[in-house]
Amino acid sequence: MKICTRCGKQYNEELASCPHCGLGDQLGTYRIKNETKSTFTSSNIKEKIVPKNQDFTTVSNQWKVFCTCIICLIPFVGQIIGLMTGVYYIKQRDCDTRQFGKSIIVLSLVLLLVTICFAIIFGIVYNQVLDDIQYFYQQIQ
Repeated sequence: MKICTRCGKQYNEELASCPHCGLGDQLGTYRIKNETKSTFTSSNIKEKIVPKNQDFTTVSNQWKVFCTCIICLIPFVGQIIGLMTGVYYIKQRDCDTRQFGKSIIVLSLVLLLVTICFAIIFGIVYNQVLDDIQYFYQQIQ
C-alpha cells in the first residue's frame, strides 16, 4: 500500500496515481512500513511512512530566490551561472526541481540576449558620441 502525499489516503501500490485526488508517482509517494490498516494521526504519521527515495531532495524557496536574483543582477556572468545551474537541476528526480531548472534556463537565455542587445546598442551609441565629441573639438580649434 502507498499513501498519497497530497490527500493522505491509502491506495494500491500497483496504481500509477492516487485514485482519490489524481496525484501521480512522479511527485513522490510514500510506502507504509507495516502493511496494517491502522489509522494515521498527526503524531504517528511520521513513524508509519518512509520516503520511497531516500535521496529525494527538493530545492528550497530561499535558494530559488537567491539563484533568480544572481541571474538577474549580475550581467553576463549571472546568466552563465544560471545556465549551468539550470542544466544541473533539469537532471534531478524531483518534478519541482526539474521545473525550476527549466525556468532558470529560460530566464538566463532571455536575460543573456537582452544583455547582448544592450551591449551592442551601447557600443554603437558610445562610438557615435565619441565621434560627435571629436568633431565638436575639431570645430572649436
